[in-house]
Amino acid sequence: MRRNHVAIALAVTLLFALVGCGGKGPPAPGPIRGSGPNTCPLDEVTWLEVVEGYDKNETVELLAELKAAAEADKDALAANADIGAAYKRVVEQRSSRTFRVSQETLDLTVRLRQIACDVLAGVFGEDVSKARDAYISLATSAGDAKKKVEESPAP
Repeated sequence: MRRNHVAIALAVTLLFALVGCGGKGPPAPGPIRGSGPNTCPLDEVTWLEVVEGYDKNETVELLAELKAAAEADKDALAANADIGAAYKRVVEQRSSRTFRVSQETLDLTVRLRQIACDVLAGVFGEDVSKARDAYISLATSAGDAKKKVEESPAP
C-alpha cells in the first residue's frame, strides 16, 4: 500500500515538473507554451509530410519562405504590427495539398508557428528581445537548412 502512495506522489511531482507548475519567474527558452490548438489563432502544420525521399525543390522553396517569414514577423514584432501574418501567408499558399519535406523543414515550420503563438499569448511579456532573437535564430536555421538541401544529392 505504501508503495502505491510513493508511486502516486512521484508521478504527481513529475507531472508538475513537466508542466512547469514549480515556480515563478520568466519562462525558460525552449519548448513553447500556450501554442496548442485552443490557444493560438494560427493554423497548425498539418500539410507537411516527412519522408526520406522528400521533394528537394519544394523543400528549398519552403525553407526560403520560412526564412523570409521569420524575418518579416521579426520586423512586425518591432513595429508592433500583425504578428504571425507572414506565417499565415505561407500556410495560405501551401496548405491546399500535402508537401513531402525533410524532418528539419517540418520542425522549422512548427517552430515559426510556435514563436508567433507565444508572442500572441504574451509569453515573452514586455521583453520582446527574446522573441526577436527566436525569429533571428529561426531565419538563420532556415537559411542553413536551405543551403544544406541545395548542396545535397537528390533524394
